[in-house]
Amino acid sequence: MSSLPARSPAPRFDQPLPINAVLDPLRAALRVGHALFQAPTGSGKSTRVPLAGGPG
Repeated sequence: MSSLPARSPAPRFDQPLPINAVLDPLRAALRVGHALFQAPTGSGKSTRVPLAGGPG
């Protein structure tokens, strides 16, 4: 029987990340089309952008 890998701690959303500053403009861009952005490692792209939601 194999053991499951240890889970990473859940992200904390009360800590500001650099990407927070562009979430509103990103949402606005997604409402009318596509968006392409880049940001440094650790800025919150994978943590915050999927939760920001798209059009809606």
